[in-house]
Amino acid sequence: MATVDTYLAALPDSSRLVLERVRMAIREAVPEVAETISYGIPTFTLDGKVLLHLGAWKAHWSLYPATAKLIEAVPALATYKASRGTVKFAYDAPIALAAIKAAATARANELAAGTKPRAGTSKQTAPKSRARR
Repeated sequence: MATVDTYLAALPDSSRLVLERVRMAIREAVPEVAETISYGIPTFTLDGKVLLHLGAWKAHWSLYPATAKLIEAVPALATYKASRGTVKFAYDAPIALAAIKAAATARANELAAGTKPRAGTSKQTAPKSRARR
């Protein structure tokens, strides 16, 4: 079974260093968080529930779930590109560690309140067309 450590070790140095800093920020914000791999990417859980996912991609890294409620709670996330419940960050941009910590804390509060994330609920996500062709 893959681990977060093996996932990060397989990344190019520049990507790995960014995600390691983000991982540390999440762990600092919510020290009791557990780590696993889910959907093939690092997943942080709290009391068995998904807190956040973190994914490394070729041109960016992503944080999930980026719900409208989370973006409202952490307005700094609204400055980044969001799509289908994901906030995308460029590797060469400064790491928004304060926003990541705030997101982890906000998600921990959501989980404590029993709120479930729904993909694609970001205010920045364009609605899909339902027209038939």
